Amino acid sequence: MRKLNAGHYEVAQALKPRFAMEEWPSNTTARDNAAAGGTSSYTKQWVDGGNRAVSGSPVSFHAGLLPSTLAMGAPILAYSATVNSAALPGAEQTIIDQILTPAINAGKYVLVGTMLPWAASGTGLDTPANVASRMRINTALRAWAASVGPTKALLLDWDIPFPLDGSNYASSDNFYDTLHPNSLGAARLSLYLNSRLDLILPSDNQLLTRTAPNKQPNPTFTGTTGTAAGTVSGQVPSGYRLINASGTVSTAVASLEANAATGGQSLVITVQPVSGSIAEEGFNFTYGTAGTIPVSDMAGQYVATYFEVEVPASPYVGVPTAYLYDAGSTMEARALDLDTTYGNSSKSDGSAKTFWVATDPVLVGASSTGPNVTLRLRLRGAEAFAAGAAPITIKIKRVWTGVVGDPKPRWNAS
Repeated sequence: MRKLNAGHYEVAQALKPRFAMEEWPSNTTARDNAAAGGTSSYTKQWVDGGNRAVSGSPVSFHAGLLPSTLAMGAPILAYSATVNSAALPGAEQTIIDQILTPAINAGKYVLVGTMLPWAASGTGLDTPANVASRMRINTALRAWAASVGPTKALLLDWDIPFPLDGSNYASSDNFYDTLHPNSLGAARLSLYLNSRLDLILPSDNQLLTRTAPNKQPNPTFTGTTGTAAGTVSGQVPSGYRLINASGTVSTAVASLEANAATGGQSLVITVQPVSGSIAEEGFNFTYGTAGTIPVSDMAGQYVATYFEVEVPASPYVGVPTAYLYDAGSTMEARALDLDTTYGNSSKSDGSAKTFWVATDPVLVGASSTGPNVTLRLRLRGAEAFAAGAAPITIKIKRVWTGVVGDPKPRWNAS
């Protein structure tokens, strides 16, 4: 999948990792798109090979990226109308004529998403004209999806996970700024998205099909001689360290339990209520003190990491974030890189989940002695640990780090 800025796709993938989602982390640059023929100062970030992410732009700009997107060879194109297209005259027909129809003619299956609703604010993009335009665009996209049928396209109607009030607005608890979904909004969108993807894709876990050797030391978390540091006490798997993140005052007790799936152990982390918790608290899980994996035979190769993490039924536990980087070459990848989305309101829908947080590939430097791997557990401490709050238990069940190959050939890029 070639992805735009859509956190719910990433969360859906973390719940059911069934397709390739990569955003290459090297050579990232930002520039004004006017030099490429644009008419406004939309920010465009790109990576060598054409794997691009676009922010703040309308369909008229997206259409120019369609040929290079189709050339990347993915069998499915996912496109949702954006609020930036609301003020564009005839946007609905432009979407159909310049995005959806060419994709189908190119042999792609299309996931067509309606324009997300927003919360009433009376400022910025929230105008009566834009509200009316959203309704018009969405009506046209629903009709188009019905006309081409489910063998060619699948409708993603984002009004379903975000129920509207009588004024065509969604509840403000879905957004961190009345427009962009927060973690609660992304959680709701991701559950709906997976229910739709279940209609066309198997639920096979693609991460478990990787055949390359697991280079992560002690990947099944055996032993009890690891380090519990900071506000953490208890038993940690041998070679690993669990420590509270900067500013975190909550305490945690670490323990180990048998894991039948891996033949090893799971790390069980019970976070205790502590008065004075800051808004967003966290705990970092690394191999050794710095997280460096002491394996030299990954140098000069593309490497990725994934963790399996089980979180409880609590609205105050955010999506875990995995970090993979090579300090020697300043290259970094993050799983679920949603710092803005999650940093502003790290609540979830409150259901228990298992997350498979997988990083993008990182090219390890030729002289590197090994990449660095960290898992950050996130929670809304000040809210979770209000008066009388119960402890929160999170389980880290497995980790894999290994060579995944150069991603560019997978996307017909050089």
